[in-house]
Amino acid sequence: MPTTDEMTRDERRKYLKRMKTRYVVADRAERSRLLTEMEQVTDLQRKSLIRLLNAVSARHARNAADLAHAAMGWKWSMWCSKSGKVWTLCVQSD
Repeated sequence: MPTTDEMTRDERRKYLKRMKTRYVVADRAERSRLLTEMEQVTDLQRKSLIRLLNAVSARHARNAADLAHAAMGWKWSMWCSKSGKVWTLCVQSD
């Protein structure tokens, strides 16, 4: 049995997701206080917390880009720099 009560990654992700809503609307002084609290709870450094709180999830960014390009009639492309293969070309479809 572990001797310390450390947060798992999943618990930390859920906690930061909840705190992000408070962090985004807070003024500078409140953000500093929230960061101090989050440091104590998660055992992460302030710089790491700021990076995690300000990050846009890759899934959200990818989905938003896919939807925008689909609306404009674009197709995605994948080009492998090692093999030089192009799977689909990123051109506007007719």
